[in-house]
Amino acid sequence: MTRKHGFTLIELLVVIAIIGILAAIVVPNVTNWIAKARMARAVEEIRGADLAMTKMLTDANVKDFRQFFTSAGLTAYEALDLADQIYVSTYVSYKLLRQGRAAAEPSTWYIDIALNTQVVGRLGVNYVEDLGQDPWDRQYKFWFGPWRNATIGGATAGDVQFRSWRFGSGDINDLNNYAPYVYDLNAKNLAEQEVPGAPKEDGLDGFPAPTKLPVYIFSTGMNQACDQLFSLGASTAGYVWSDAFADFPGYNFNGDDVKDFWGGGDDINNWDSEAGWTGFYS
Repeated sequence: MTRKHGFTLIELLVVIAIIGILAAIVVPNVTNWIAKARMARAVEEIRGADLAMTKMLTDANVKDFRQFFTSAGLTAYEALDLADQIYVSTYVSYKLLRQGRAAAEPSTWYIDIALNTQVVGRLGVNYVEDLGQDPWDRQYKFWFGPWRNATIGGATAGDVQFRSWRFGSGDINDLNNYAPYVYDLNAKNLAEQEVPGAPKEDGLDGFPAPTKLPVYIFSTGMNQACDQLFSLGASTAGYVWSDAFADFPGYNFNGDDVKDFWGGGDDINNWDSEAGWTGFYS
């Protein structure tokens, strides 16, 4: 009679040890893989929306999207602050991408801001019908450019207020040796080669958007509070890298802390050719 043997204690311990080693290797990378996949999806969807919006301008035979408003609607739109303009631009953009010329009805979108039915009537039926939420379950943000001749809050716009965070050099977990990306003259010259219309160098952290884009599209990533919008003339505390640590005394910032605090993936947009936050996901 054959006697059946089970696993010995040593064999079980070896199997458990192997599983533990594999888990230690795989689990820490799962979050990074998911983050990279989300950013890749966001980049592709924004790229598609950007191309569709460009085609819209061609079909409507206008120079910029502000011409999609009536004269009175444009006056009301330009009286809004930047956050409200983004709200309106986003709402209208989603409608235009999904419905094309049918988006002209109803004509009143926000307060008394109306679309020009003649201009919108030149559009096709739809452009990106299935554009939904970004990978973090929030709407993509739109703002109608170009920046160089924009009017915000009833006044001519000053410095470009859109910035994206680029990963600097060194180890983010070693803040004494980590150097943030700084938009200096050298960075400006390199940016000009990538996309004409790079703004004047300002020596601040992060990459400012070019001034000539017809539409600015971006995602705020997983932390909606971590927006890429701020006024250079107002308090930038909590947005400029060098201010971040001073505003949270006693907080031990390291790579993961900064990544989570700032929202990761916030610079997924159509003006920055580098997804700077991917540096956190190695």
